[in-house]
Amino acid sequence: MRSRSSLRILMLSLACSMALSAQAQTAVGRVDVPAGDLAGALTALGRQSGTQIIYRPEQLQGLRTAGLRGDYAAADAATRLLRGSGLAVRQDAGGALLVVPDAAAPAAPRRAPAGGADAEAAPAVTEMQSVQVTGSRIPRAQIEGPAPITVITAEQIQSAGLTTVPDLLRSLSQNSGSVQGQQNTTGAQSTPGAQAVDLRGLGPNHTLVLINGRRIADFPLPLNGRSNFTDIGNIPLGMIERVEVLTGSASAVYGSDAMAGVINFILKKSTDGTTIDYRYGDTSRGGGESHRLTLTSGFERGALSGIVGVELQNRRPLWGYERRNQDSTFDAPTEARRLPRLIAQINDWDDDVNIGPADDCAALAGLNDGTTVLAEDPDYGPYCGSDRAIAYRTIQNERKGATAYGSFEYRFSDALSWFADVQLGRQEVKLLTGTNGNNVASDHMGWEFHDPASTNNYRNKMFYNANTGHYEIWSRQFSPEEVGGLENRMNTTTQKTLAVTTGLQGRFAEQWNWEAAYNHSQYKADVAMPRIRADAANTFFLGERLGYDDDGYAIYAPDPDRLFSPLTPAQFATLGAMSTFRPVAKNDNLSFTADTPALFSLPAGDVGFATALEYGRQSYRINPDPLALTDDAYFGPRYGDGRGERDRWSAAGELRLPLLSSLQASLAGRYDRY
Repeated sequence: MRSRSSLRILMLSLACSMALSAQAQTAVGRVDVPAGDLAGALTALGRQSGTQIIYRPEQLQGLRTAGLRGDYAAADAATRLLRGSGLAVRQDAGGALLVVPDAAAPAAPRRAPAGGADAEAAPAVTEMQSVQVTGSRIPRAQIEGPAPITVITAEQIQSAGLTTVPDLLRSLSQNSGSVQGQQNTTGAQSTPGAQAVDLRGLGPNHTLVLINGRRIADFPLPLNGRSNFTDIGNIPLGMIERVEVLTGSASAVYGSDAMAGVINFILKKSTDGTTIDYRYGDTSRGGGESHRLTLTSGFERGALSGIVGVELQNRRPLWGYERRNQDSTFDAPTEARRLPRLIAQINDWDDDVNIGPADDCAALAGLNDGTTVLAEDPDYGPYCGSDRAIAYRTIQNERKGATAYGSFEYRFSDALSWFADVQLGRQEVKLLTGTNGNNVASDHMGWEFHDPASTNNYRNKMFYNANTGHYEIWSRQFSPEEVGGLENRMNTTTQKTLAVTTGLQGRFAEQWNWEAAYNHSQYKADVAMPRIRADAANTFFLGERLGYDDDGYAIYAPDPDRLFSPLTPAQFATLGAMSTFRPVAKNDNLSFTADTPALFSLPAGDVGFATALEYGRQSYRINPDPLALTDDAYFGPRYGDGRGERDRWSAAGELRLPLLSSLQASLAGRYDRY
């Protein structure tokens, strides 16, 4: 193993950016806002101009506007709509327009609420840079809603030094469940290279992950062989505008997969010119070096506008042997765990003791960086072990890849536009899992006698030794020197993702919005898992099988020197194999939504309403290595196959009811048929 310098900078980030255009709020565009409720007018202006307009609902209660039509900049149009209201707009650091009291103007007369009481004065506005909408289909441009939402902006992500989406979600105190980490051995074996989020601890299949408010295809292998989930590891961090995390149940709005909550990744829809962002990261003790380059650019050609971007990532693995508190079994908290990890062992099943080699492990002493020694298990006796073998695993996965993204809009008129979002990605993830115990041989770098035809072999890997007349269990763990380097035994997952959304959106009447959309997403993977050929390894260490005894146990006459001698990489190549799966998951959805912020009015304000009709189809195919479906091809577990598809029809409705000026109620219902 190459040593890495321990005198590196803890975290080093380099960023360079180039902005090539003026602020979007100064751009003049067509505005067509009808007369009516002031809140609805500002909502329409925000939609037409693509500008975030933020206000408190009680500020605009009872206020109306004469409307506006013509070519205006967003800030100028908002100022004209607010004339006579006693309010003004100002722009915050993030480019949003904030509605604030106009100190130079008298307060505007308002419609008296029920009972003839005067409306309360609006409180001071708190600066915010984002509009929170996850958890509701009803459009709003206010600071707070009834749902418990946490919003993380791109600026906050950068300032916190977060480098991946899993790191981002792991940092949230609202995440009371977990994010499947890269040291999760069970998850890495069933879904290598993928990372899942589990809000509230109800399971990853009950946390809904959206991109731009839409579902994406699941990881095509089931987590722990049981449940579907969304891989959050390949979402491009540099293209995120904000993340909205709803930690309350939203199953009535989104369906049963949102029972634990919703995480909505909003990707960038606009940019000021062309931006190039490069970030470099490293650690003070070496390992885990990372590079990330993000390029985004926007354009506007008449009625057509869009943003395109690409993100390149290269992150090196961080190995257990590169950290002093994980590079040896001597770091373990208990005496039993501090025993050296098994390298070679013969256990006499009849006498329940280990049989040590005649040379006290001298032949194996050069393996594992010269740390292989004769060790003593207090319960079973001598074996060959190494304290260093525990460190042969990745703490942080290696990841290389590229993601491209585009968002486009063509406006036929102020009341009708076409939109499309496209995301395309290819990532290669490499990792190596460790063993679960001191005396366990792993199925990717270890061997024990494996023959399903032998009695009880699925539990006790023993055979009858004709030379000793005893039943024995032989175990062997291979070293980096024998396998030709740890890189040769890493799980390698190539992830290929595609998501396309297109549709039409518009408005009718005065305050009704509608959208008809089609969404397709797919996730293809090539998953190569290192395995050991059972028959080849049995023959290499035990010789030819002599038959089966009367109890059904396989009979061999093996030479112990074979087990306690080092292998050359060429010899190991005859035993090792890569078992490749090619799973695929797809998701197709058709949807129609309609909403209005003012279905009718109550004394405390307007009632919002939204409805949605959806049709969807999901499918998956595991496409496993045929040999992995057999009992005898590889040492270790047998994997299963699977495929399936389902159709879904859904209808949903939602009401937002203002009960008081400071109290709102939400009512939502949903029907799903599969």
